[in-house]
Amino acid sequence: GEGITTYHQSRYVITRRGEWQTMFRLSIRNVMAVKNKKSSSGVARTYGQLKYSEENGKKVWEIPVAEPHVCIMLKSVFPKLGKSRPAPFYFPDSDESCHRLLWFMELYPLAVSESDLKRLKSGKRGFVNRINELEQIMLPDYKLPVVQLKPGKQGRHYQLQAVALWKKTKRLLIGDDTGLGKTVI
Repeated sequence: GEGITTYHQSRYVITRRGEWQTMFRLSIRNVMAVKNKKSSSGVARTYGQLKYSEENGKKVWEIPVAEPHVCIMLKSVFPKLGKSRPAPFYFPDSDESCHRLLWFMELYPLAVSESDLKRLKSGKRGFVNRINELEQIMLPDYKLPVVQLKPGKQGRHYQLQAVALWKKTKRLLIGDDTGLGKTVI
């Protein structure tokens, strides 16, 4: 992008405004700073690092280092991490994880390589597309699938919507009242 200077060992970070900024190492302790022309001090802050890795054949997102208050917030936003778990934090490589990690990075910018950022954005697009597909099913003009029921029976609109949702997600919990035809689904 315009105004970005790249260095041999530079990495990129998303700032709170979603802008690309060039990041560089300041010390051996892995303290990172970001060149930010809009900042009055000239340096924006990152709160840790995010990287993509393969751990024992599993593809995961890893936050190896983060500041203490960011670790606390990570544990509250991602409850599967556990309250007493120390860093590093691991997240499965799924579209939902990519979406949630990018959202978290809007609040607490993390250092991330350009290739990893592209992977995150691609995963987020996949997640958003999947949610949009599921929301389409709930629209009144959506063409619902034909479902085989007992002879002489026809599915109601909400029953057919449930079938379509189940086919897309492969899981569904139906909490309708008794007598509304859950067993037909």
